[in-house]
Amino acid sequence: LLTVASSGGTPSRIFSSTATQTNLRHPIFNKDASKVIFTYDTGASSALGVVNVDGTGFVTLVGGGVNPLAYASATLYPDGLSVLAMTGNSVSSYTQLEKVSLDSGGITPLANNLGLEAMNIANRVVISPDGTQAAFDGFVGSGVSRIFVLNLESKQVTTMTDHLGELANDAFPTWVGNSKVGFTSDSGQSDKVYALPSSSIKTSGGLQLASGTEPWFGP
Repeated sequence: LLTVASSGGTPSRIFSSTATQTNLRHPIFNKDASKVIFTYDTGASSALGVVNVDGTGFVTLVGGGVNPLAYASATLYPDGLSVLAMTGNSVSSYTQLEKVSLDSGGITPLANNLGLEAMNIANRVVISPDGTQAAFDGFVGSGVSRIFVLNLESKQVTTMTDHLGELANDAFPTWVGNSKVGFTSDSGQSDKVYALPSSSIKTSGGLQLASGTEPWFGP
């Protein structure tokens, strides 16, 4: 894991893989940017780890053998006290969402139903800035992924994207404010970045960047 100033410069290493913590990914800062929360693999499972930005104080937040479920893709709640994470029985089957306290590691189950179409979460879940919705990319069969939005209060899941007659993949959602979701799509055989209102239902998206992938909008 590396950090670098948004203005550019020399990256600083804060954490490296070990024999028991591998495939480090999905890093996010906590609210005051003093810590980084990230996903790592441990054996055949995955867990959430936390480390100070100076590289000290690594701890496992959740998963890693203490909890039998696999955890990944932490996204910070607006109050900075907890993260929303995808979880499931294995790294190939993230089928649930849980709220995890950064202070205690305590777990609050939020959803074990991804709607009628999503079989499991493909890459990422991310909470909206106001904490009311979560967007995720989900597999719908034959390795094809689409973008979904979950209302965290009603638990209703909306399928945002689809491509009639094309096996395109929509992935790596991110929020643009509280009412629009950006994402990558390989529609047309090349990666582009699109955005749609979070209320959209089964459409292909509005082009934002003609060549790009895995967007992540800043605060």
